Amino acid sequence: MPIAKVLIVEDELLIRMGLAADFEEGGYDTVQTSTAFDALHIIRTIPGIKVVFTDINMPGDMDGLTLAHYIRQHWPHMVIIVSSGKQLPTVAALPSGARFLAKPVSQATMAVLCNDIKEQLL
Repeated sequence: MPIAKVLIVEDELLIRMGLAADFEEGGYDTVQTSTAFDALHIIRTIPGIKVVFTDINMPGDMDGLTLAHYIRQHWPHMVIIVSSGKQLPTVAALPSGARFLAKPVSQATMAVLCNDIKEQLL
């Protein structure tokens, strides 16, 4: 039985696929999309999403930081991980309780993250 369902919001297909593989290896189900707009639709329509992993730089009108803040406001108990290879946001720029991971994210870091999320969800 999966630990939880993770929504991965990443516009780079190969990175998104790698993240999905890492989360699935960690015991999670994954749902994937490439835009914040689609992510919000998925959260509203697919039950059971407990974790969102979002890139900051994405196509469309909403970036990953804005998405993360919106999710925190409307789904306060959701685990949020923000990631970027181009930006290093301050702690103040992140929503309360969100984590930041700099890209590229190693498999070892993802394994630790999966375990940390599991502890947080229990």
